[in-house]
Amino acid sequence: MRSEGQSSIEVWLKRWLPREAWQNFFEGTVFILVGLLVQAIVSYCTAFVTLMVLFRVMAVLSLLNRETDLVKPWIIVGSVVLFLVLSAGGALRHRQALDYSQTKVGFTSSVAPTEVLKALVMLICEILFAGPRLIIVGSEDLARAWSQWRADRVRLASMLNWLLTRENKVSLAELSIAFGEDASLLRQVPGVIWLAKDEGVVILAEELRKELRSALKEQAAGVC
Repeated sequence: MRSEGQSSIEVWLKRWLPREAWQNFFEGTVFILVGLLVQAIVSYCTAFVTLMVLFRVMAVLSLLNRETDLVKPWIIVGSVVLFLVLSAGGALRHRQALDYSQTKVGFTSSVAPTEVLKALVMLICEILFAGPRLIIVGSEDLARAWSQWRADRVRLASMLNWLLTRENKVSLAELSIAFGEDASLLRQVPGVIWLAKDEGVVILAEELRKELRSALKEQAAGVC
């Protein structure tokens, strides 16, 4: 049997989840479109650079009396496909950013040319990885939106009400014992914080606590 608190939170979820899902859907769509645009521009630049390199090689071969036509579609397409594969792999490996901790480039000290070259290469990699990163983030937002649309509001309200009654952190073990595999539904709520401390800890953010308590007060005022 549902408690009054659970029913109030369920009403709040009915308003909040669709709004959050549409926001994630919009953000994900924008990220993917921008990522595709960035990837198209960088792919075009890759094809252009490939052409310039081929023309240079052909010029050198011409000076050596070895006329060779290297401008072939399969070479250009192959270079672009190779770039797409490498950039996608790099974006998956470095989801947030590259590690600059070992780069010794500053404004107040002289640096070796190798360090400057290393920093420049990393900056170029950041540009090359930008498109795939945006597409990955957008895909995750769309997946989150789909999960929020399909979320079991009754079960989710029960878990949020249970967490709200506990002022302190709750271990993942306690949560799993109380709700089993359904505990993963809480990942659809941004205000639920998951920490990898002491074999897993779940905390309700203070802002989310305030919203839930406000929903409970509104429901209580409506009943009165």
